[in-house]
Amino acid sequence: MRLASVLLYLGCQLLPAASAADQTVNATPFVQAVTIQPGTHVGRYFGDLLIECDLDKTGLSAICMLYLTTQLVGIKSLTAEAINYPFDVQLADSKSSGSLTLNLAGSGQISTIAGSFTYTAVANNTAYTFRGDLFGWVAGP
Repeated sequence: MRLASVLLYLGCQLLPAASAADQTVNATPFVQAVTIQPGTHVGRYFGDLLIECDLDKTGLSAICMLYLTTQLVGIKSLTAEAINYPFDVQLADSKSSGSLTLNLAGSGQISTIAGSFTYTAVANNTAYTFRGDLFGWVAGP
């Protein structure tokens, strides 16, 4: 029961299961969640692709980083003036192509970072497609 309480307390703060070497990709642990707060460092895995975003405290911009098999292969700042991040990245047999888009909403509405991309899972030699929202947060005043 105590272990369950600890795990519930930690919630999304836990790092995904990975080797010690994999966990040094970014020294700041990220939340793997889809609803976040401004000022949060978040990440989601898709096969060999890891998408991490640092959402600024205002919720108006984000720095998005792409990793293939733990190696940084792309980085871009998304702002109101530069809302799209088209990418076509590859590392050995791992690859991903598509785009990320910052969708800013009015106060009290849900802002999002959406994605439309393909990605590989080399372990089973397969490519997949993702289209949808990656992260969302309530826009501030």
